[in-house]
Amino acid sequence: MESTRSQERHRNGPVTLDQEAAAALGISSEALDRVRQRDGQTFGEALAEAGLVEGAAFARALASAAGLPFAPALPVLPARELLAGLPMPYARRHLVLPLAREDDRLAVAVANPAALAPLDDLRFLFQARLRPLVVPAPALRDAITRAYDAAASSASDAMEAMAGAGVVLELPEGADPLHAPSDGSLDLLEAGDEAPVIRLVNALLFEAVKAGASDIHLEPFERTTAVRFRIDGILHDVLAPPARVHATLAARVKIMAGLDIAERRLPQDGRIRLRVAGRDIDVRVSLVPTGFGERVVLRLLDRAAALLDLPELGLAPAAAAVLDRLLAQSHGIILVTG
Repeated sequence: MESTRSQERHRNGPVTLDQEAAAALGISSEALDRVRQRDGQTFGEALAEAGLVEGAAFARALASAAGLPFAPALPVLPARELLAGLPMPYARRHLVLPLAREDDRLAVAVANPAALAPLDDLRFLFQARLRPLVVPAPALRDAITRAYDAAASSASDAMEAMAGAGVVLELPEGADPLHAPSDGSLDLLEAGDEAPVIRLVNALLFEAVKAGASDIHLEPFERTTAVRFRIDGILHDVLAPPARVHATLAARVKIMAGLDIAERRLPQDGRIRLRVAGRDIDVRVSLVPTGFGERVVLRLLDRAAALLDLPELGLAPAAAAVLDRLLAQSHGIILVTG
């Protein structure tokens, strides 16, 4: 038989998981009304700050109300491969962390199992069924920091290559939207809370422009996708997300370029117009089918870039003299290849 307290709460309207957990701890609705939740703070942390619960008690009650397992901490960190496709700012903002994958099931730590949008994002990004594990917010924040620090440390070679190229890949706040202004271009500096794959593609474009890259290459392999920037003619490895993410990345690029997302067997070419920090950028998009998926190349052309005079090209004096002599001839053709 349902308790009097439960009957009273149901008569007052739908009961949230937070209310269910608070009621299980004996916290009255009047006390809940007095709780003020600060920005970036979970409801459980607000209750603890108000002195209504202790430690991880609310997270444990929340897990019980949701019918999910509970862990007070995460001593074992996830594999680096799981973190490659999920930006750290997103994990910290939404307090979610992928833990382990087995076939099509993904164990994921969450602080708030009632927050459905982040779970939907993870389900879409990893193409997996989720097995949530409720972890107290402070412990989960600590685990997220330790996990990404460990991943960055184990990827020191890649980081050194990026640093040598002047590339720092991050997801800057306010750099992830792709809303179209009236002229049809896309502004990368207008903020928006989009899905992880959208933020990842936007961050790649943002960082490539900032690093002076001429091309972005997304090349699928059996287990990973190689993400590279071409800077001064040299390809630099930037990321290696799981292979299962590649189709989603390619689909996002197709949407931006106005291409057919259902066509995967034929080459496609398109164009994207971007605006980054007031600079207009043309992006030429090329997709070519391969054995593991579509190879994507985005060529970045800065419309505001000034044309260089011949002496500014950096040619060796002997080569410049030959070119000057050829240009002075009245007929013929000069081929510039590469």
